Order: sequence, then structure tokens, then C-alpha cells
Amino acid sequence: MPARQFNLLFFLLFFVHLTAVHFGVRWLEISTKPLIVALLMAYFYLNKGLKDRFSKKVFAALIWSWIGDVVLMLVPFNASLFLIGLGAFLIAQIAYASAFFEDVKKATGRPVWLLPFAIAFFGTYSYLLYSLLAPGLGPLKMPVLFYAVIISVMAIFAWSRWGNVRGAAYWLVAIGALLFVTSDTVLAINKFKLSFPHAGLVIMATYMLAQYGITLGAMRRESITAHVTEE
Repeated sequence: MPARQFNLLFFLLFFVHLTAVHFGVRWLEISTKPLIVALLMAYFYLNKGLKDRFSKKVFAALIWSWIGDVVLMLVPFNASLFLIGLGAFLIAQIAYASAFFEDVKKATGRPVWLLPFAIAFFGTYSYLLYSLLAPGLGPLKMPVLFYAVIISVMAIFAWSRWGNVRGAAYWLVAIGALLFVTSDTVLAINKFKLSFPHAGLVIMATYMLAQYGITLGAMRRESITAHVTEE
């Protein structure tokens, strides 16, 4: 699929879905949400393939994200499905973190401060967010804590890839990971702490851009160790 055609389809879907969320057109929202990650999966597979561990792990993360999207759409009909949806996204974050670690462990020339800074920044985020949410989590305290830790690890690895991956391949994934953290933070605060207007728009806009950035960054990845054959 040509990049121009893909971008046109993606941002058309992006606009239609946000319009459905904003105006409360539930049938259109439900119809378009599963298509977001499905389109990214198709584009990634057709243009990148599954030739190495990195690609396979990113594709697995997209699959579990799609499952999470579908399950969470059913939560209004069965509240217990929220935990299953959270579990699907937890697996997606583990897959993303594992993919990004493929670059972290090979990185050369990474600034000495980058990894400690990423650990401090996202570790502090995880601690503060959980401290804010904990009083209202009830039986979900441990699942939410575990998810916060895992998404923080994912973001730490995304930002620590510099050296093995540079340029757009680095920044698209790094910013995508940050947007993923932002989306889940807004979702968690809106669900467990304080509801606020247009939260759905913020959650979905940042989520869609996060998946878009990570997918395109993964496709542009050109490792300086590309001559080393991955098993």
C-alpha cells in the first residue's frame, strides 16, 4: 500500500472517528474504532513484513491492541470485560517493550544521561499516577499498578533506543510512546478519579496518533547493526 494512500485513509478514519466521539454517534464510533489498528496492521504487514524479531513483536503488539479495542467497546454491556481489555493492552505493552529492547541492548553512542533520565521520568510518572488513582481503584489496585509499571518500561525503552536507531525511526516511536502514556493517563484519571468534558476526544486522538507514530517509526527503523542477522 503506497504511503500517500495509507495516510489519506488513516487520517480520514481519524477524523470520522473523532467526529463520532464528539457528537455521540455511537454506531459510527463502534464501526470505526476496530478499523484504526486494523489499518495499521495491514499497512505494517504489507510494507514491512515479519522478517525479524523486532517486526514480529511490533505486529503482536498491534494484534493485542486491536483485541483490547474490541473488548473495551463491550464494557458498557459487561463491566467485567474492562479487566480483560486491560489485560490485552498489558500484553501489547509487553510486546512493544520487548521490541524496543531489541534496539536498547544494541545501542552504541547513546548519551550517558538518556537511560537514567528516562527511568527517572517515567518511573516518577508511574508512582505519581498510581498515588493519585489508588484511593478509587478498589480491587483494581494491583492490575492498574502492574499496567502502569509495564507502560512505563515500554516508554523507557522507546526513549532509550537512540544510538541503534536515529532520525524519524527513533522520534516517531519515542513520541508515539509518550502519546500512549498520555492517552492511558487521561483514560485512567477520567475513569477512576475525575470525569471531565471531551475526555473521550483526548483519549482517542492521542491513542490513534500513538499507534500511528509507533507503527511508522517501526517501519522506518534502519539499525546501524542491520548487517547482523537477527534470529
